[in-house]
Amino acid sequence: MYKLRYDEQTAAVWDSLPTEASEELVLAMADVCHDPYATTEPYNGNKERRTLALRHTAVALIVIDAPPVQRVYIRNIDYLG
Repeated sequence: MYKLRYDEQTAAVWDSLPTEASEELVLAMADVCHDPYATTEPYNGNKERRTLALRHTAVALIVIDAPPVQRVYIRNIDYLG
């Protein structure tokens, strides 16, 4: 299981999402933390930089997979409104 990390600015964006978008993101991020490579797409062919496209949001991620450190960092959340 990967640990999820994000900064205060990203948290503020997530908190400002409408309920439906926020709930969709919560469920999707739970799946990402279980298997980020199966649930996201590489960004420009880069294994570590990933994207997640949902109905209401697009998310830029960085996956750190250097056991014992396994983390998913949310770099950016865009609301597609």
